[in-house]
Amino acid sequence: MQLRTALLEDQRFLCCYCMRSIHPEKKHRVRIEHHESQASASHRELDWSNLLAGCSGSDKTRPRDGDDALTRRIPRAQQTCDYRKGDDPIGINPLTSSVDAIEYLPTGRLLHPDERLQQDIDERLNLNAAFLMSARKAARARLLEGLQAKLGTTRQWTRAQLSRYLDGLRDKPRLDPFMGVLEHELVRQIARRR
Repeated sequence: MQLRTALLEDQRFLCCYCMRSIHPEKKHRVRIEHHESQASASHRELDWSNLLAGCSGSDKTRPRDGDDALTRRIPRAQQTCDYRKGDDPIGINPLTSSVDAIEYLPTGRLLHPDERLQQDIDERLNLNAAFLMSARKAARARLLEGLQAKLGTTRQWTRAQLSRYLDGLRDKPRLDPFMGVLEHELVRQIARRR
C-alpha cells in the first residue's frame, strides 16, 4: 500500500502511460507497473527505477475485489496501458526522454517519430484508443477555453502569461489529467509568440 502511494505521489497522481488521474483512495484502480516485466527481469522486481503506477487499463472500472477473471472479460480493443501490455517488452519508457518526442495532435492522437515506439503507443499500450483520444481532445479544448476566459482572445495572449500559466500547471501536487497534452499545447502557443 505504501509503495502504491509513493509511486502515485512521485508521478503526481497520473497514470504512467495514458496520464489519466489515479487516486490512492481507489486502490483497485491503481496497478503497479514493472516497465521490465517480472517474468523477464525478476531481479528488478523492487527496483524503484523499474516501477511505475498505472491506471486500471481500460475505459471500464476494475472490480473492487480485483477479480482478474472479471477484468479479463474486457475486450482487447478496450485494454490500455499496463493491462494491455502485460509482459510484452516495450521501448517507450515514461522515466526516460523517449516520451519527450511524442506529439499530441488536436484530434487527441499521439504520434512518435520512432516507428518502434509508435507501435508501443498504438499496439502494445493502445494509447490511441478512441476513448483516450476523445479525452485528450477534450482536455486540450478545456485548456484553450480556460485561457480565453482568463487571458482574452488568442491574439491577446503573451509569451509571459502563457509561461506563467504553464509553470502554475507544473507546480501542482496533483497534476491535471492528460498533462502531456496541456504542456504540449502551451509550449506550442508560447513558441508562436516569439
